[in-house]
Amino acid sequence: MAHVVSVIVYKHPVQFFWIFVCVLILCFEFCKCNAVTNNVIQRAGEPTVITSPTEQCLPSPRTFTVQLDAILAPDEYVGLTGDSFELGAWDPLRSVQLSEVAANIWTGIVNLCSPGKVQYRYFVYSLDSLGHIQIKRWESYVEPRNIRTCNHGCMRMDQFGKIEDQQQISRGWLTNETVIQLKFLNRVFSFEGQTPEKMYLKIVPVEEGAVLPNYNESLSNVEAVNMKYGRSVLERQSDLGVMYEGGDIVVFQLTISGGQDNDTYALVLHSEDREPLGHALISAASMPEDDGYINLKIVSPDGSADVASAELPYVIIRPLHGGKLNFRTSYAHTWQPQWENLLVGHCGAGLSFIPNGAPVPENTIASYKQAYASNVDMIELDVHLTKDYVPVVYHDFEIYTAPIGAEPKSKEDLTKIFLKDITYNELKEVRIFSVAGGKIKEYPSHNSEEREDYRLFPTLEQVFQQLPLGLAINVEIKWPQLLFDGSLEADQMLDKNLFVDLILLTALRNGCGRMIIFSCFDADVCTMVRMKQNIFPVIFLTLGCTDKWPAYADPRCKDIETASSNCQAFQLIGVAVHAEDILRDPSMTRLATDLGQKVFLWGDDINSFERVQLFEAAGVTANIFDRADLIVPKDKTNNIFRTAETIEYFRGQCSPSP
Repeated sequence: MAHVVSVIVYKHPVQFFWIFVCVLILCFEFCKCNAVTNNVIQRAGEPTVITSPTEQCLPSPRTFTVQLDAILAPDEYVGLTGDSFELGAWDPLRSVQLSEVAANIWTGIVNLCSPGKVQYRYFVYSLDSLGHIQIKRWESYVEPRNIRTCNHGCMRMDQFGKIEDQQQISRGWLTNETVIQLKFLNRVFSFEGQTPEKMYLKIVPVEEGAVLPNYNESLSNVEAVNMKYGRSVLERQSDLGVMYEGGDIVVFQLTISGGQDNDTYALVLHSEDREPLGHALISAASMPEDDGYINLKIVSPDGSADVASAELPYVIIRPLHGGKLNFRTSYAHTWQPQWENLLVGHCGAGLSFIPNGAPVPENTIASYKQAYASNVDMIELDVHLTKDYVPVVYHDFEIYTAPIGAEPKSKEDLTKIFLKDITYNELKEVRIFSVAGGKIKEYPSHNSEEREDYRLFPTLEQVFQQLPLGLAINVEIKWPQLLFDGSLEADQMLDKNLFVDLILLTALRNGCGRMIIFSCFDADVCTMVRMKQNIFPVIFLTLGCTDKWPAYADPRCKDIETASSNCQAFQLIGVAVHAEDILRDPSMTRLATDLGQKVFLWGDDINSFERVQLFEAAGVTANIFDRADLIVPKDKTNNIFRTAETIEYFRGQCSPSP
């Protein structure tokens, strides 16, 4: 025995060290009186005593040890959470703080009172100056780790993010911190002289009251990504920052703690030869809206002359307001192998405000139920906010109406009203017209339609409450896009964070127990949905190369390659591709699937069963089409999401309510 121990010490000194330390700690804890004294993550990481609510419990110490595969940043720590009271009941604020006992090895002892199986997860976090926890990354499996408690200390080494042969680590969601993203899209610089072909970009914080170049890189809370296919990883900057060529897509992500809005940053430019080119100051206070543009004046390194200017788009992402999230589970990055070849009903049973459209009015409860009866796996719907902030379902940004008694003969006789400019109660009263193939058709207003399921403008809450749990839902968030010609699809004056928050809260409070996916053409909205919550997956809609619609200004949604790079950078689960792109080259689906992403397909070119088969053979995950009653095979029986097992699988969303 002594010989075995000596061999372990000689060949594995680091491992022996932490085992020895753990044994000493374990002996010390076990000899204590039976009391629960777990360190809990609180302000400034101070330990706090948790008293177990189980009066008849005899606590037994359990050692948790995890090995990380990378060295943490100086301000990062490892936490432990679980389903028991002693592990914080999945609450980030009550989680257990581990201690580093050797390089990349963290451990802690918890006096567990739970009598049976215990579920738990590890996560990496940091604490801001106010003691607020920021979740950096976490083990985001749907099913967490589990153990059974034992009467004496049980020790084993877990590998962070790895359970058996699977590995899954996700970035955390926003808790108290705010994120500012500065986006270098297209060509943003205008130089006084010759524009450098390549240069390094870096953004660094400036100490309060300091004058450039006296910025303080030790304060850095900036990450960056240059979206190169297959290498689009958001990470901390290198010493010189990010190499940038005109036309590159580079996004800098600044994390501001504690809701502070007075931070100042410097954009620093270096040549390809690492010679300083200039710098510009960026103040968070100069960005009053949630998204917009800032104009930068770039001065020479000594500040004596202007060398360039830049118009830089930005977006501010704040934590979900009014919702409480925890570590219990996540569906945002998990996709079961059997969820393939999905048939998705566009607007339910299909668009009806078009020639030869669906017989049931689109985006109504009746349309969704007809799609369900046709055995689709999922429906797609579009959600807007009315003037009084009600999430309502309708396809377009606007409606066409006419006064009572008027008989419009052409589109010119109709009045266009944007949904954002009318309250929900007003919306239910107005007359609704569609114009298709030069013909005008009137639909009953919401309040005059006696059949409740046929009423236009159901709320998102009603959709979740009235549809069977076995019907999966793809919620497309309708945010108007800036077009390439400089015009807007529609005006939207509502705060972007509030817009997304109200839709997310509706889903979190009413949508649990079913498969829900969010999608949007707006890359920033997709990133917002991803960062604000940890439950639902996000699909990035791409316009593709088409002449059917005006091109968007944002290059991130112009093609599959660029969109997939954006998904990789911000951990979106996949892309929704316009069918024309796949018709031209079916192999293009691999641009997404090779990165582990899912591919949804949308567009008029799918509207036949033969096309659905063609696209399925190309590797598409899901086809979104009109006329579910005509396209879904009559003998289809494998309704993927309506089995008892799948419905039970998604019940993990249902607790706790935000």
